[in-house]
Amino acid sequence: MKRIAVQMLDVVPSDLPKIRSSFPGLKIKELGSIPTGDITVYIECNFEDWRSIQDSINSYDQKSSEFKRDYLREEISFSKLELDSATLLAVRVRQAPRSYAGAPGGVEYDYTVAPSADSPAPWCWQRSPCKMRPSDFPKPHVGLCNSIAGEILVHQDLKSKVDALRGSAAELVPVQSSVDGKMLEWSQLRTPRLMPRYGPETSGVQIGKVQPASEEFLSVFDDKEAYWPQYSRGEVTDHFGGIPAITFTWELYGEWYDPPTELWAPPQPRLIVDQQTRRELKAAKVPRLEFIPVRLT
Repeated sequence: MKRIAVQMLDVVPSDLPKIRSSFPGLKIKELGSIPTGDITVYIECNFEDWRSIQDSINSYDQKSSEFKRDYLREEISFSKLELDSATLLAVRVRQAPRSYAGAPGGVEYDYTVAPSADSPAPWCWQRSPCKMRPSDFPKPHVGLCNSIAGEILVHQDLKSKVDALRGSAAELVPVQSSVDGKMLEWSQLRTPRLMPRYGPETSGVQIGKVQPASEEFLSVFDDKEAYWPQYSRGEVTDHFGGIPAITFTWELYGEWYDPPTELWAPPQPRLIVDQQTRRELKAAKVPRLEFIPVRLT
């Protein structure tokens, strides 16, 4: 296990070879093109080395001044043994996000609904299907991607390869085409039960703004420092009657629009899977998934 620094930049495609040659020690991943024609890249290096090169790297960032902020994060790099031996793992989807905001008619939300154990947030507020343009999806073989707002989207072919997606622990709600209203081969992944709240030893979380229209306290978290979730094993097994194959965090990640708008999804929870589901996702060759071991104490 080691601590690393990561940065997200939007760069001009012709600048990418310059960055690679000027900073040979950096690990650089291309996450995909954005509408401006630039490429979003993920840069990683040892945390102690970052400060000396940060200004030079940031000079390549093409974000306009109104959107520029410090995208630097600390993360933890886990060994194969640590990943393979974890009972539960949090999942980050590194697939380039797909557009969904602004679909004709939007998506209807009712934020006066109080979340409950049987109807958890954020899906208790959603009154209509997720709407997207068919052209916004990757190829079917990708299997799993996320929207810009952070919803997890699953292609129907992946369902046959991952047991957890066929069981009662998962709910797959078809996505509706914003072009012709037809249901697509992609579904929004939900689960009927969420994890308990994070344990006190969880790192990399900071309370943000709470949902403005509900009496239920729903924290939004930011992961500027290294994210490493912790739960009580007994609390998790009591809650689910065992170790869940697939679920989401109780905490939501993202930013609220105040007042909330029907054209943009609320913050989304983070996906959590067991070791068997991780193996099946890897065997299905779902690209650009990052797994973080969950500490069960």
